[in-house]
Amino acid sequence: MPTKSRGHILVEVLLAMSLFVIIATGILGGFISARDGKVSQKQNLAAKGYLDQAVEALRSVRERDWALVSANGIYHPNLNGSTWELLPNQGPEINGFRTQIVIADVLRNSTDPFGDVAPAGDIIDPASKKAIITVSWGLLPNQSISSIQYLS
Repeated sequence: MPTKSRGHILVEVLLAMSLFVIIATGILGGFISARDGKVSQKQNLAAKGYLDQAVEALRSVRERDWALVSANGIYHPNLNGSTWELLPNQGPEINGFRTQIVIADVLRNSTDPFGDVAPAGDIIDPASKKAIITVSWGLLPNQSISSIQYLS
């Protein structure tokens, strides 16, 4: 009878260890996920600040002179004294974040040239521009936020 009891205890110990490993893995995964989520949230919040800054810079440049936003290309905002300007190419890395503004033509359908914007339209609207503002960080492609602004 003592042999049977020892085997029974061994099975119980193995079962207890298995349950502990399963529960510990779940708890540890939850802690890691919560920690990474907080870091990601901070990065998204900082990127949103840079995105808002770029939108304001674009609005400021457009209000100062339409000709400054009428040329298609890739730009980045730069504060020169108290005036915003758009410089060519993607911006330098600031605190781990890069800002890029892509200015492109707005297309409309020939059937309704003053109607809605059409991605596959055949008429270029000379009085409007599309600006895609992207703030990126890190190495992964999903570490970025974007906003589309239409200027007229």
